[in-house]
Amino acid sequence: MSIPFALQLYSVRDNGQNNLMETLSRVAEFGYKGVEFAGLYGNDPEAVRARMDQVGLKCVGTHTSLDQFAADKIAETVETHRVLGTNIALVPWIPKEKRDTFEHTMETARELTDLVATLTTHGLQTGFHVHEDDLHALPGSTQTAWEIIRTNTPEDFILQWDTCNGQSAGVGPLDELRNAGARAKTIHLKEYPADGRVVGEGQIPWFDVFQLAKEVGVQNYVVEIEQYGHRTPLDAVRDCLYAFQQMGY
Repeated sequence: MSIPFALQLYSVRDNGQNNLMETLSRVAEFGYKGVEFAGLYGNDPEAVRARMDQVGLKCVGTHTSLDQFAADKIAETVETHRVLGTNIALVPWIPKEKRDTFEHTMETARELTDLVATLTTHGLQTGFHVHEDDLHALPGSTQTAWEIIRTNTPEDFILQWDTCNGQSAGVGPLDELRNAGARAKTIHLKEYPADGRVVGEGQIPWFDVFQLAKEVGVQNYVVEIEQYGHRTPLDAVRDCLYAFQQMGY
């Protein structure tokens, strides 16, 4: 069975801010099967779910900031995910001061482990999306923040690899994706360099990425692009998916 392609909607954030419902329709028209949210831009979750159902999109997860898991917000966060139809709420960013030393990162790993236990009672899974800074050795240590978090969180803590962020740190996509194994339920597919190139125009070895993704059990590919060159954001995400289709995926 082929792995479906979803779009991280941060890729078309200005369009989403202006008209999320129309943006969802366009994304579906391009051939994407799912979306990953990075906020709803003030839209009602029920209305968003209705539009997804109308155009045939599934929510494969969200990027949800740590503050949305606070005691006074967690009920709303859980309900939003229930309505959207996903149980995956990934942490997209950890403040630098929480991952700038071995000790701070270990404390963060403990906090994330506690968060896993809390969210499990609500039927949600969480995890972490990697950025370039997470992949450099910490001061006085041979380990990176990503490695410390990976090795000090439970097996049901999702590890979301990003092909471009890894390459930007000088880390090829294969070793760390292999290390994540079954914890890599979703993976961000982003071309490198991130200078407006769509996938297939840069240096990522896509054939190898797709082969390993199938081996470790990736469930959804999540396309992302943040710079667009001469294209509009919508044209860029369309062309990314088209390039993958041309590759035979």
